[in-house]
Amino acid sequence: MNRKSKRGITLVELIVALTLTSIFAVLCVALINPIERTYRGTLKLARAQLLADTLVDSIRKECDDVKHDEKMSVWIGNLDSQDDSDLIDKGPAIKGSSGNVLVFQRNNNYTEAIYSCAKLSEKNISVYKNTESDHAVNALIIYKGDEKTEANIDYEAMAANTQKGIVHFGYYKAKEDDRGVFPINSYDYTNPVLASTYGEFTVDLSFSELTMSKSGKYPIYVICTVKVLDKGSVFYTRSAVLCFSANGSGNGNGGSYKPVTDKNISVTIRWLNINDEVVAWPSSVPSVSVVLTDDGIVKGQYNAIRDQRKFVFASVKVKGNVAVTSEDVTGYEYVVTGNADKGFVITYKIAKNDTVKLVSGKTFLNIMG
Repeated sequence: MNRKSKRGITLVELIVALTLTSIFAVLCVALINPIERTYRGTLKLARAQLLADTLVDSIRKECDDVKHDEKMSVWIGNLDSQDDSDLIDKGPAIKGSSGNVLVFQRNNNYTEAIYSCAKLSEKNISVYKNTESDHAVNALIIYKGDEKTEANIDYEAMAANTQKGIVHFGYYKAKEDDRGVFPINSYDYTNPVLASTYGEFTVDLSFSELTMSKSGKYPIYVICTVKVLDKGSVFYTRSAVLCFSANGSGNGNGGSYKPVTDKNISVTIRWLNINDEVVAWPSSVPSVSVVLTDDGIVKGQYNAIRDQRKFVFASVKVKGNVAVTSEDVTGYEYVVTGNADKGFVITYKIAKNDTVKLVSGKTFLNIMG
């Protein structure tokens, strides 16, 4: 019986095997770094995109519940100072066609400002933190939100270098004059996302192209650009259209409110007899009191004297459901037609007399006939 001889590996084969293994190991090691960098870069980009998308969604929700039925109740400001004090100190004086802060009316009493562009001022820092303010915390908020201060980090220098930070929703008491609606006293602050969500990133917000309706009475949308910064350099940018709608209505046209307008509202008076025929102002009625109301609030009252057919409530500010009413005129009923745009017509008609009247037989037969 023949036996197959067992042959060991030769030296040449061993050297070749070791060489190939070494080459494979070197390739694996060489590929680890770029693969890891690619993975970390993709993960970082995904986090930046998620941060930008989350901020856009949060700001969009704020803009979807805006009371913009007042004159110039939405505007863009440009804060150039080291803090946000200009919002209160200068108000509409910092308006611009583009800028780094969006201001709008939240309701009848408060305005809101959205920005990430400046440190909170000493007058507002305590409102935000609800604690005593100091420069370290003031600088900290612009850079990393409300994380704790670390002694070995110069947050003042860091904030000065970036001048950007986390997004703030600032709430202020509102004031209105001929310049529009603007903040006066700070009320509260909040962040749309937790400070820890930012990670190593900070954010720069800018607003532009505030577009009004054709009538110019209310805003339709604004362009918001979110720049995600990494160590002060732009890492990712996202732009979005933010539409305005009143009180969450989604209509973008003032919702249940109408724009505030100074109107000249005309009122015409007509008199009818019992047969619906137009007659002269009755001598038995010396005057008629007419009241103009706006959503139940009296805006004006006028006493029309006899023979006055028409009068005007001049330059009255109205925004809701406008109506006119009249005091009861003895012996007459009245109806009101028209509206604030085309003018109201009050028609007085003599009331039917329900008193029984005795008539002669001949007259009675004529009536029955």
